[in-house]
Amino acid sequence: MIDRARTVADTKKSSTMNRASTPQATTTTGKEMNLTSAVDEPIIPHGPYSTLMASPTTQAEATMAEIKNYILRSGLQMGDALPTESQLCTDLGVSRSSVREAV
Repeated sequence: MIDRARTVADTKKSSTMNRASTPQATTTTGKEMNLTSAVDEPIIPHGPYSTLMASPTTQAEATMAEIKNYILRSGLQMGDALPTESQLCTDLGVSRSSVREAV
């Protein structure tokens, strides 16, 4: 009887060792859960910090768009001077490096 119980336990142990090697974890209730995630599934942000994702445009790209809007609104012609770099920084509220990269 003891030999049979040992054989059944050994069979169960060896069958679990022969499974595909996907990472498994056991919860506090004893349930197994798969730790791998599907690569093709998009990660959708949620929760209180979901809006803190990286913006789709850089600061320089946003600055470039603002400078283009300024040119269109003010009616500047080819050859007209833009405001100085420091003036653009002040007006747009961005750093000097963002203005330099945008221009």
